[in-house]
Amino acid sequence: MALMAAAHPWSEAAAQAPGPAAIQPAVEKARDYLLTQQRNDGSWEAMRSADKRSGATALVMLALANAGVPAEQPGMRRALAWLRQQEPEETYSVALQTMILAMLAPEADRAILERNVEWLERAQIKQGPGSGSWTYGQTNGAGMGDNSNSQFALLALHEASRAGILVRDDTWVRAQQYWVACHNADGAWGYTLGNAGGSGSMTCAGIASVWITSEHIGTPDAR
Repeated sequence: MALMAAAHPWSEAAAQAPGPAAIQPAVEKARDYLLTQQRNDGSWEAMRSADKRSGATALVMLALANAGVPAEQPGMRRALAWLRQQEPEETYSVALQTMILAMLAPEADRAILERNVEWLERAQIKQGPGSGSWTYGQTNGAGMGDNSNSQFALLALHEASRAGILVRDDTWVRAQQYWVACHNADGAWGYTLGNAGGSGSMTCAGIASVWITSEHIGTPDAR
């Protein structure tokens, strides 16, 4: 048994990992805390600046929704009413607004989802080595993006597409070409194209982004 544990240390770690019953109280505590931090207008404060509140509010709403808070809950209703009035101009905020509206009210908010998909498609870099990526805002199709903004943009486009919003095929194709080009020889992804220092978070982003784009451009499962 000791030999087996030494050969497979992950098995011992898995056996000691907390189960759902141990995790749920932490989820409920975090949920309750977030609800106490809601502003009177329905939004949540952003860490960086006031113009990031759209993204911060949408991110909190995603956390609450995934913790089981229904859209009909009073705080969520106020948040939805506030968020629907916002027109963010930053990739993270546009993406997060898209994700939560696609999750909670895709039919009611179809016009906003269409607007945001159009914004994200315009914001995608289409020239040079960064083609297929996204940065913080609109760049007239030029420049170099990063893998964090690019991941959020793809997550949003994927959720919008699942809600029935049309996303152009060339958007998916460019994005996949970019993520494949970013893949390091050791299997990891870094923060930007050419960054040889891979990280766990960016590698998760790379795996998810290649999977998402493959779903939409019809790459065969065997590949």
